[in-house]
Amino acid sequence: MSDRPRQPSITIQQGHCFRAEGATGTVREQEFAYRLSEELDDVFRFFGWKVNIIGADYGGPYPSADIFVALHCDGSINGGAHGASVGFPIETAVESARYASLWKVRHQETAGYEWGFRRDNYTRGLKRYYGFGQGGHFRVELVVEHFFATNAAEQLWAFSPGTIRKMALAHAQTAGDYLNYVAALGVPEAPDPNDVLSPNELGDLLATLHGAEPHNYPPAYFGDGRVSTRAIQAWQGVIGTRADGVWGPKSQAAHDHFMHELQAYLDGLVTQGLLASAS
Repeated sequence: MSDRPRQPSITIQQGHCFRAEGATGTVREQEFAYRLSEELDDVFRFFGWKVNIIGADYGGPYPSADIFVALHCDGSINGGAHGASVGFPIETAVESARYASLWKVRHQETAGYEWGFRRDNYTRGLKRYYGFGQGGHFRVELVVEHFFATNAAEQLWAFSPGTIRKMALAHAQTAGDYLNYVAALGVPEAPDPNDVLSPNELGDLLATLHGAEPHNYPPAYFGDGRVSTRAIQAWQGVIGTRADGVWGPKSQAAHDHFMHELQAYLDGLVTQGLLASAS
């Protein structure tokens, strides 16, 4: 076996490109997605990544990669609407949420984004949203709404000279941060039946990711008052209920549904031999 490190890879979808009708995107979205994809191609190749770039209506199964990112910007009839956001399917929620949290830091620090972030969207509807579920295997899958194009201040920022390049650098830094995180935790770079995390270990990772303690994620942990409001809000953002920091019946029901979906996903990995069963 070669000692040469495996080449990391990314598949980049140019959101809404190159549609003339139907879901064509918000104002200047196709222009933005195309320009950012060009910058990403340049930056990631410079750092030694294999890059696959596809349009919004790519016909075949998506090229498998470590990371899948769909490039978008948001829009609204409310010109004051603001805030970047990310979406990911529940099938890759653990890894994708971690990657998203790293990206938010870089989007602010490297790209200079200053309008905050909206709640993450992990709903099952993303399976067929913006091209999700089109074949291919990915560890991380994200739809990224980088800014609100209908907000004059955000659009001015996004299309100012050098900003799109900075966004590309932020994505590259995020990818590096993520690979370092994976290496530090000992998580295999691709599903490997000889080197896997158990469901309990994935549960610990999920808990730690959202501010709780290993083996103490909801409902038991949030019920005894030993967790911060911020951690509760983070969990509420993931499970899709109102992020008010109060763990009530709606949060509990949303949490139970989320954990049921996660367990079904883990059970599927065990069945496929890609995950060790809990001992």
